[in-house]
Amino acid sequence: MSSQLEMDLMGIRNYPPGISHLWEFWKFMRRYPAIPLAVIAILIFCGIFAPQLSPHDPRAGGIRDRHLPPAWTQQGTTDHLLGADHSGR
Repeated sequence: MSSQLEMDLMGIRNYPPGISHLWEFWKFMRRYPAIPLAVIAILIFCGIFAPQLSPHDPRAGGIRDRHLPPAWTQQGTTDHLLGADHSGR
């Protein structure tokens, strides 16, 4: 009886807590490879089309464009889709 119990306990893997979480994450990513591929594809898309996604120079500000609201409000423009900050960027 005790030998069977020892054999059952030998089959259990004792990982440190950090290794266990990493191993579970690795198993999940290997099981569902579409998720990391989609994230990588989005990052590559943003890298390639960055000039079109953000056509304005981030260091240049326009004092007339200060505090512009987002484009979906009445006063908003499509020049700054998400609005502008205190420097007009």
